[in-house]
Amino acid sequence: MNSPFSILVAAVCVALSALWAAAAEGGESAPPPGPPLPEKIAQVGEYVITGAEFQRNLALRVRQTAARTGRPVVPDAAFRRETLGARIDALVLQQVAEASVSVAPAAVEAEFARARAGFPSDDRFQEWLTRTGTDEAALRREIRGRMAIRAFSDQKTEGVSVAEAEVRAHYDALESEGLMRRSLKTADLSHLMVTVKGGTKEDSEYARRRVEEARARILAGEGFETVARQVSEDPAVTEHGGRYLEASGRGLPPFIADKMFTQPVGELPEPFEAAGAWHLLRIDSLNEPGVVPYEKAAERLKAALLARKKQEILEDLVDSARKITRIEVYSGELAPEVKPPIPEKEEAP
Repeated sequence: MNSPFSILVAAVCVALSALWAAAAEGGESAPPPGPPLPEKIAQVGEYVITGAEFQRNLALRVRQTAARTGRPVVPDAAFRRETLGARIDALVLQQVAEASVSVAPAAVEAEFARARAGFPSDDRFQEWLTRTGTDEAALRREIRGRMAIRAFSDQKTEGVSVAEAEVRAHYDALESEGLMRRSLKTADLSHLMVTVKGGTKEDSEYARRRVEEARARILAGEGFETVARQVSEDPAVTEHGGRYLEASGRGLPPFIADKMFTQPVGELPEPFEAAGAWHLLRIDSLNEPGVVPYEKAAERLKAALLARKKQEILEDLVDSARKITRIEVYSGELAPEVKPPIPEKEEAP
């Protein structure tokens, strides 16, 4: 990865590494080894966390943490407790959200259809559901919960803002410490991906066609960010539309790093397959070593400051809700010892 100028670059590397890890696993992974789990791990309000569900959560967090840190993760007792604590907090927030906001059934169905569209046939979709230990009803509940949390979070943080002076002061502080200086050449790029959902040629061809259709839309004049938000299965795309600023070759997937400084700037070549997914990559600009100008950094710095403020509000809401929510952990080995932060967004199927 790049130098400590990582305030921008680290975010790029984390997001791209995470999507690489997700793609390499085909959007899923086997649960990490560990002691046998009971059928019921915990209860949060009316929701029961099963052993199978916890194993899936653990596998996801292992993959995300490894992608974020660049190091192998050993899911020891502390890591497992933190994982359960994060899941408990998510369920507390979900139940508060569902009691406070309503989610239209049509909106849930639209999101469900989007998930289903990632598979070449209903048979392949049903196979994926079986393989991941879920079913259509459970997937709809998960989608509804995610949408409720999003709507509730937006409602509770609606008036939060970041003043221009705050952004400028933050930039100046980082710049004075040398953290806004790029020591290496970097690139601004746009990326979208569709994972291959199985091991058949049909699965790969279907993912390729979806990316080719996205490319055709962009070449016809639609914005890359608009298309990426509708098509891409990169979990972070909802935040930045597939745009990554100030990416260096260090710490990035080889299939991205190898193209960053060789692919012609501004062109949109044919899709390519790598690490269990089909990808579309556009290099928007190249940046020589030097200071990242304020005009370029301001948007992302403002977003980071705004996210921090909203995170604090949501943490306070979860703290309050935990006091009035029935929370029971059935395994002493997994009883959370520390309160983790609000969990990261889960990957969409």
